[in-house]
Amino acid sequence: TDDPVDLMEDVTIEFDFAGGGGKLISKQDGVVTLDQDLDDCIKNEYHWFYWNFKATSKTDRTVTFEFKWERSIGDGGVLYSTDGDKTWDYLGLKSRQKFTFDLKAGQTVHFSCALPYQLADLNSWLNELEKNDLVTINRTFSETNAVLKTTGEKASIPMITLGNPDAPKYLIFTGRMHACETIASFTLEGVVNDFASLPADDPFWDEYC
Repeated sequence: TDDPVDLMEDVTIEFDFAGGGGKLISKQDGVVTLDQDLDDCIKNEYHWFYWNFKATSKTDRTVTFEFKWERSIGDGGVLYSTDGDKTWDYLGLKSRQKFTFDLKAGQTVHFSCALPYQLADLNSWLNELEKNDLVTINRTFSETNAVLKTTGEKASIPMITLGNPDAPKYLIFTGRMHACETIASFTLEGVVNDFASLPADDPFWDEYC
């Protein structure tokens, strides 16, 4: 007789959280099969798209997470966190389509294709940055202020201004045109923080905003 099928009822896959994304296709015999949630996006040649999910197991078990499409895992490999997103680490890249992880009983592990940068991260940074007298932050869109319009879901994209807005020259930085390329947000933080560290009487501010 055939061995009974393990439907992995002790393993839960979660996408419904801030930044979560993906679809569960199946769970069976130690393999969780996943797909990216392409929504209304056009599929490219490799079907690459953002994914981000959490896995919880009630028992100790080794699980292989396999995506429907090849090249679903980027060159950097898979990011994971076992401590509620306080710290992150990389799994070595062995395949562009699947990876294996040893889940511990009662443990929730967060897996992502990119280091998450959420609205809470942005607001935390803006709150700290706003303490600097050089900085003006417009957080809410209107036709009269300088916020960078709104998203498709009508969320305001804030604009940060450093220095004298009447300066004769402007330097403009943008980041994360592609939502899943989160490293751009961390990089932009570093660039802005560097400029914000200049003294208010630095000659730079006489010429640039």
